[in-house]
Amino acid sequence: MSENGLCECGCGQKTTPAQQAWRARGLVAGQPQRFVHGHNRRRPAEQRFWEKVKKTDGCWLWTASVFARSGYGEFRLNGKMVTAHRYSFLLNVGPIGPGLFVCHACDNRLCVRPNHLFLGTHQENVADCKSKGRTASGAENGMAKLTGEQVLAIRRDYIPGKNARELAEKYGVRPGHIWRVAGGGRWNHH
Repeated sequence: MSENGLCECGCGQKTTPAQQAWRARGLVAGQPQRFVHGHNRRRPAEQRFWEKVKKTDGCWLWTASVFARSGYGEFRLNGKMVTAHRYSFLLNVGPIGPGLFVCHACDNRLCVRPNHLFLGTHQENVADCKSKGRTASGAENGMAKLTGEQVLAIRRDYIPGKNARELAEKYGVRPGHIWRVAGGGRWNHH
C-alpha cells in the first residue's frame, strides 16, 4: 500500500484504490495501490544498488548479500547474480571489455567505490595480488600437504627412479607429488 497515494516508481502520479485485497502484492481493498497500472513494480536497478552501499571516507562498502565462496558482494540484475563491484564499475566508469577483471586497488572485496576499482587481465590481477603479498605459498597455503622441512628432506633423500613411492608413502602424498617437489616444480621458493 502506498502511504501517500503516489506511485512508488517515482513518476509522481496518484494511484487508484485497490478493488480487492491481494496480500502477496500488499494490496488492501479500498486503500491506494503501490503503483499506477502498468508502471514498473520494481525500483530501478541503480536505485536498488545504491540502497545497499554504505559510503565512508575510504571504501564504499557493500552491505547486502555476499557470494559465499568468493566473499564478493552479489547483486541481482535482470534475473542474474552479478558481483557488486563489477556493476559499480559498469555504472560509474563504463563497459568492461571481454576477458577483463574489475580489480580492487584497496584489496577490500566488499568495496564498490569506483575510484578504488580498475580493469586488468587475469595475469595482471594475479601479479597485483602477489606484489601486495596476498598470496600464500608453501606451508601457509591452506592446501599444502607438506611442510618446508619435509620438502627439504624429500629433496635430500630422493633418488631418481628409485624411491619416489617409498617417500610418497612416508609423507602421505602421491609419487607424482614427490617428483614435482624434488624437481623444483612445486615449492620452488625453497
